[in-house]
Amino acid sequence: MKTPLVKTPLRTPLVLNVAVLAGVLALALTGCGGTGGGGGSPAAGPIGADEAVAGMHAVLDKTFDGIRPALTRVLNGPSATPNQDAAGRSDGTAALSEYCDVTTIVAPGRRAELFARVEQVWKALGWSVDTSGTQAGEMPTLDATTPAGYGVELEVGAPGNVYLQVSSPPIRYPEGSTAYSGGGRGDTRPTVESEHWSH
Repeated sequence: MKTPLVKTPLRTPLVLNVAVLAGVLALALTGCGGTGGGGGSPAAGPIGADEAVAGMHAVLDKTFDGIRPALTRVLNGPSATPNQDAAGRSDGTAALSEYCDVTTIVAPGRRAELFARVEQVWKALGWSVDTSGTQAGEMPTLDATTPAGYGVELEVGAPGNVYLQVSSPPIRYPEGSTAYSGGGRGDTRPTVESEHWSH
């Protein structure tokens, strides 16, 4: 998954309709490949912004739930970028993405273990995994796509920080999506020590 996604400015709290979020999250978990993996299919057309956010967070939750010892993390707020047609006009959809920074210090000697574990988790969920970037020296990447059309990438940044970038299927634009403008990622350097991951 190499489609460029927009980096988000400041961490911005999300305010979602709780009832909608609860129902959508259950659907998103199924579409992202529940415990049996492989369920769901890409949406036939653009989806709502709240549904997309719930789906992206379900992807992250499923990923982190499978990592032991557990890692700490922080979300940076989703960001919507309008899609354009061949003439450069808005096509009525937008791309929604979000960065999730791992705040646990992952030592260089533990990165291969982390990448292997995440790959196992994603494959067990029935997601399509691309390992072609895992040999990219000090800044490897690992990509996956869920049956419902969500994308997620595990990456190591220039300062040695580890993060995930998650994206949704196209959302309706501007319907609801203008609320998601991200905010800056701030300092992405991890600060939380782990007896396992940090040594």
